[in-house]
Amino acid sequence: ELLALRAADKKTREAAELIVREADRIGSLVDDLMVFARGDALRIAPVNLHQILEDVLDLLAHDPIGAHCRVERRFDPSLPEIPADADRLTQVFLNLGRNALQAMEDGGMLTISTRMTLEQRLAGADGEPVATVLIELRDSGPGIAPEVLERLGTPFFTTRPGGTGLGLALSQHWITRHGGTLRIESTPGQGTLARVFLPLRRAPAGAST
Repeated sequence: ELLALRAADKKTREAAELIVREADRIGSLVDDLMVFARGDALRIAPVNLHQILEDVLDLLAHDPIGAHCRVERRFDPSLPEIPADADRLTQVFLNLGRNALQAMEDGGMLTISTRMTLEQRLAGADGEPVATVLIELRDSGPGIAPEVLERLGTPFFTTRPGGTGLGLALSQHWITRHGGTLRIESTPGQGTLARVFLPLRRAPAGAST
């Protein structure tokens, strides 16, 4: 940073700025990796999922990747608060939202919906089924080839230049820590659907049926 400030010519200044950006990227990568190593604790409190999603959409609205995309909300107004870590869920939905927008570089529709569901039941601490909330993010992009789809979520696997391949792995990690599940469904030419199931009450991490 000091080098950039003191640089007498444009080429030196740009080189210094590149070093700073790369140092920041490496620092962020190490932070992401440490999540798997130290298993950061969740700060559980009642959260409003719709408020989290609105905050995420506000952030995405300022990201150039979504300049040509539209967003449709299909929120269930009767959805209750759930016990969760708001910061971690924000990270999850931000990752999923960015993935969707990046798949629609030429424009498209991102549809986000929420509802209660009996489609999937998660196991509670007493072994009894726990009702779930379903959050879906559907894009109208080109879809994902089967051979790529089966590798999604593998750390360091990415199809994007400059990507770390950790975003989806981290999303899977945090959803599992909440006792939920994350599924990615896609058909080439028909877009991609990310489905997040979260328990209405706390379930043990990773426990599902």
